[in-house]
Amino acid sequence: MSPSRALFTSLSVDWATPKSLYQALDEEFHFTLDPCPLRADGSGEGRGGLNIPWRGDRVYCNPPYNREIGKWLRKAREAALAVYLLPARTDTIWFHDYALLADEIRFLRGRLRFNDGVGRATFPSMVVIYRPLIQGPAFHFCKTIGENLIGPPSTCEFCAKPAQLPDNPTPEHA
Repeated sequence: MSPSRALFTSLSVDWATPKSLYQALDEEFHFTLDPCPLRADGSGEGRGGLNIPWRGDRVYCNPPYNREIGKWLRKAREAALAVYLLPARTDTIWFHDYALLADEIRFLRGRLRFNDGVGRATFPSMVVIYRPLIQGPAFHFCKTIGENLIGPPSTCEFCAKPAQLPDNPTPEHA
């Protein structure tokens, strides 16, 4: 393998979340579902997280670090809240198509020690957070600016339809 190829390749797609990082995130977000748990042998084989519903759950997801990351990120808005631990690969399609649509991205300083300190990651990491889309009579999600706003869409200057001109316009409406 060439030296340049080795810099961007990993022998494993499964990286166990450092316990201290998971505990800090769980304390903040109170997770109810991990759709990508590693088995006792450290492998993620047999994970069915893409095939189960996430609706209503507060999800922590450390998916396999391979070309399937986009599939995992597509499920984010299905959950009440979704928090992902991901490699900070800002040059990938999944980063631009999905991660940039998250409500928050936290780039982690330094390199994580996965598997409880056995080895340091060969890549930078980030936490990507998708918060709930608040809906209802008191709130709406404005697609124009991509944010949750107070009030129904009819009160939003971006969502509301343009006001109709009167049949006999006054000079200020002409």
